[in-house]
Amino acid sequence: MVRFINHRQNLLIQHLLWIFALMLCGIYLVTPQATLGSTQVSSEESEDSFLGISGLIVDETRTVVGRNFYEAFTAQWTNLSSTTQNIVISELADPRFGSIISVQIGEKIVFRRLLPPRLGDLEEAVSMAITNLRQTLTDQERVQQELEMY
Repeated sequence: MVRFINHRQNLLIQHLLWIFALMLCGIYLVTPQATLGSTQVSSEESEDSFLGISGLIVDETRTVVGRNFYEAFTAQWTNLSSTTQNIVISELADPRFGSIISVQIGEKIVFRRLLPPRLGDLEEAVSMAITNLRQTLTDQERVQQELEMY
């Protein structure tokens, strides 16, 4: 029996094939490297590294307030310290009240604050975020040193 495939069914088959191909790629990217071959990931490599890149400050802001916070934060952070963990600055925007800015390292949120649209509170918020982040990093280092003692 010969079956004809119309244009709509052809598009559906193409989309399903693309989804299948993307799922295979996703499985390959998510699969731990130890199961992929003889290459092992060194224990010194950070869990937060993205494709072997670490120490990034990721901008996930959407408004002018968030962008100003990100730029002020990166300007002060690069002068103060460097880390091998990735830092993510994200934003939830509300047009009436301002933006909720979050600074996250790994899975831990170290700073979250509502910033109004005016720029007066920006420098105070950036210095508070950097203080919280540095404290979190020193706590993590201290815990890691204590674990290495045992």
